[in-house]
Amino acid sequence: MVNWDSKGAFFLLGYLYGRGLGGPEDIAKGVEYLQRAGGYGEAKEELRRYKKIFFGKWVRR
Repeated sequence: MVNWDSKGAFFLLGYLYGRGLGGPEDIAKGVEYLQRAGGYGEAKEELRRYKKIFFGKWVRR
C-alpha cells in the first residue's frame, strides 16, 4: 500500500500528470503535486521542465 503523505508519492503523481502517462496530460495538476513533494530532489528536477506563462498557465519548457 502507498503512503500518499510521502514526498515520493507526490513526485510520482506529479510526474504522471505532467507527462500525461496513463491518462490525459494536466501540467497544472502535475506541478501542484511536484510542489507538494517539497525538497525531494527528483521533484525539483522535474519542476524545471515547466514554466508559468504570463497569463498563469503552466506549459512545458
